[in-house]
Amino acid sequence: MAHPYEYRFIVEYLTPVPISGKPNFGEQRDQMILNQKFAEFTGRLPEMIDEVPGGDGWEVNSHSFMWANDTIVVSILLQRPRR
Repeated sequence: MAHPYEYRFIVEYLTPVPISGKPNFGEQRDQMILNQKFAEFTGRLPEMIDEVPGGDGWEVNSHSFMWANDTIVVSILLQRPRR
């Protein structure tokens, strides 16, 4: 029996650039920059989901955040019923 869902990923790379030097997220200024990056990403997320190849019907199943050097890698797992 085939699995009832199909899956896709959306991956986004966020690099919050501080005013100077490396980010220090203990500082309110750098926290605000990070929050702005996340707000921009989440604001675009519905459009990104609409642009996933293979049609519509995708829903967010889960998400993950990972640090890679000074970049935050955000992965969004999408699912929809198999057609």
